[in-house]
Amino acid sequence: MRNRHEPLDADWDEARDADDDPAQGRIFTGIAASPGYAEGPLHRIDAQAGSYARKESADAEAKALADAIAAAIARVAGLIEASSGDSAEILEFQLAMLEDDALSGPALAEVAAGATAWDAWSAVLDRETAGYE
Repeated sequence: MRNRHEPLDADWDEARDADDDPAQGRIFTGIAASPGYAEGPLHRIDAQAGSYARKESADAEAKALADAIAAAIARVAGLIEASSGDSAEILEFQLAMLEDDALSGPALAEVAAGATAWDAWSAVLDRETAGYE
């Protein structure tokens, strides 16, 4: 059995294909962003889980995007009701972003110009989050 303590930048193909005893588990070390404890399986996601099928028209794409945003708003609002303190404040920030026309407006404009709802929303979020880095 190899050393169970490995850095996060370990060879993931080797780690995924390892024949370690599952009961022994593996420990991946790194630098924590905040103090805390995590327990459970570690999953590395190399590619998008799922796919997006282009809708038949820009109007259908716009509706799909608006429906997805509305569903996300409802889900986050429900999480806020079940949360308190810092957790609720973080979720309130996310809800404000979802409700902000400064995000949905450009995404809908990209859809009107021919982008899929997925690509438009992803591009807008990428530009927005780049400002936080």
